[in-house]
Formats: sequence, C-alpha cells, structure tokens
Amino acid sequence: MYMGPWLALLPLPFVWGPIGANPDIPRQFYPLMGSSGVKDNQLRFGIRKISPLIDPLISIARKRAKRILTINEEVRKRLKHNIITKSLSISQNAIDKSFLVEKSKASNNPLKILSAGQLVSIKGYRLSLAAFAKHLSSHAASKLEIIGDGPQKNELMQLSSELGVANKVVFTGQVSRNKVLQAMMESDVFLFPSFEGAGMVVIEAMAKGLPVVCLDFGGPGEYVTEECGIKVPLTEPLAIIQGLADALSRLASDSVLYARFAAGAIERVREHYLWDRVGERLNALYQEVYAEANAPKK
Repeated sequence: MYMGPWLALLPLPFVWGPIGANPDIPRQFYPLMGSSGVKDNQLRFGIRKISPLIDPLISIARKRAKRILTINEEVRKRLKHNIITKSLSISQNAIDKSFLVEKSKASNNPLKILSAGQLVSIKGYRLSLAAFAKHLSSHAASKLEIIGDGPQKNELMQLSSELGVANKVVFTGQVSRNKVLQAMMESDVFLFPSFEGAGMVVIEAMAKGLPVVCLDFGGPGEYVTEECGIKVPLTEPLAIIQGLADALSRLASDSVLYARFAAGAIERVREHYLWDRVGERLNALYQEVYAEANAPKK
C-alpha cells in the first residue's frame, strides 16, 4: 500500500489489490528484534504514513476503485470508514492442488519441528528458539530444524548456544523450494511465530499435513484456525514464549489433537488456499463489478 496504481487513471471499472504490507510490530517486542529489525519496522511505518501524502495515485485509487482487496483483515480494518464498505480481504497466497497431500500424518513423539524462511527479525526466530528450549524441559527428544539464511543467522546460532539447545537445533541454510517441501514431508510440526502480513510458507506446510504453531497476528493468524493449529495471543514476550512452548508440548502429548490438526491443515488449504478456489472468488468478484458497471442508470 506504498504506491498507487496507474490503472486507476483508466476510464474503466477498477479493482485495486490485494494491497497491504507487513503490519507494525508492537513496541514491547522490540527487544526480541535487534536494532536492525527495529529500524526496518520504523522505516516501514514511516513510509506507509507519508506515502498517501506524496503519491496522488493512492487517493485516486481509493476513490475510483469499485472494490479494494486487502491481503488480510488487519489491513482491511485500517482503511478509512468511507472506503471500508467496498473492501474485502483475500489471500495473496495460494498453491497448486498438485502440492496437496491426500493423507495426513499420524502423531509422532518426539516431535521433529520445522521452521523455514529468511533469517530476519520479523520472522520471530528468537521466539522460536526460546519456546523450543522450554518445550525441551518436558520433551527432551524433540528436534528443531531451521531452513533459511539471512542477517540474523550468527545471532540465532549464538542464542541457541546460550539457551543450551545447540545440539537439538539444525541450521540447514538456504535450500531449494523442493527441498523445503521435502523437509515438510519429513517433519511433524511447523513453528512460525512471524509478525508478517502474509506467510506463503505456512500454506505450504499446511498442504503437507503439518499442524502449525504461530502467533494470532498478521497473515499466519488468519491462515490458521482452531481446526489446523494453535495460535498464541499477542500479549507480552514471556507469555508468548510460554504459549508457544505449551502448544508444542500439547502436540507432542495429545495424539488425538495432533491427528485432528494434521487432517484439518490439509482440508483448510483444500477449501481456501488452492489457486482454483482463489480464481473462483476473483472471477465472481469481477463479474459482480462488471454487472454493477453496466447496470441501467436509475
């Protein structure tokens, strides 16, 4: 939502979006982000505030759009009252049905926990490591694999040593998407306490039958429901770390819950996050807008 679209200038019915960006991270989590993460968050907030003041296309698009699509409900709720009525939330992420597995996983204890993504502050890997360390106090055989690379790698490896879990955490580094998908097939739970607005990797993990443990925030907080994973409320850091640890331990201990979430993750993707489903929603929306634009004037 930092730039307005030139398409808004065309004399045609106009649908804008999906628009949106990563949400602002609450200040109480700044100590977990590092200085670079705080600067990135503040820069993003500043750009979002000044963009409408310096880019007239944003104002034009807001007025001319017949519908405004947002990447999630958090973005939609930030819209002004005069345009929120013509807005709706629609995921910008989906997958092809060929990536969907047909059979869900059975419960597995000890857990092989997976996280994947760029090693940057917004992904919440410091929360992951702290929660994993607490989880190990009751499930010492569990393991955590972190796939990805980025500026926080050395810091996170150091933190794993400080927490005494270095021998239980594998930093795989950057690998191909196919290898990420294979790792999902070989894992039991996807841990992703990210603050981002989307999170394509969450949908991919769910498609492979992985229950998800995440924050009730941003994109992952909307992708995951009580039928396919555990969302931890965004309260304060220590409570969140404990909540994430408890979620992992529940999945390790409760085989019935695990099986329900694993099957529910696949079904959630099947119903909402296949490109065919998203295409059907968009097609219906465009037909609706077209019909409105061509309706006889009263």
